[in-house]
Amino acid sequence: MRQLILPIFIFTLTSCDFVTQSKSEPAITIAPVTKPSKFDTNDSSFLKLEIKEDKFEINFLNKVSVLDNINKLDTFFQTNTMVINKDKIVIVGFDTVSKNKNVTELLKKHGISKFRILEE
Repeated sequence: MRQLILPIFIFTLTSCDFVTQSKSEPAITIAPVTKPSKFDTNDSSFLKLEIKEDKFEINFLNKVSVLDNINKLDTFFQTNTMVINKDKIVIVGFDTVSKNKNVTELLKKHGISKFRILEE
């Protein structure tokens, strides 16, 4: 009988100790960062990418670049990755389905998943 009571006593002692020592950590909720819905597209820090039928026109840091294919657009993003603010990208003329897919994949490749689309 003693052999049976001793393991039960040890088990209850350790389980009670575990319950009293475990402390639940409070849940921390972080409020999402809100971005303004209105923005100045004339701000030179915005990257404005205008998709046209046969070219891409980029207005960034008061410079206008005209690129004739998606590979040159990829090169542009590679060379300017450190300068581009990923929260300040505006795309105009996002209506050609095949170009949309290529541009979207290119932006994802460079870690850009949020961008604004304007109709002009």
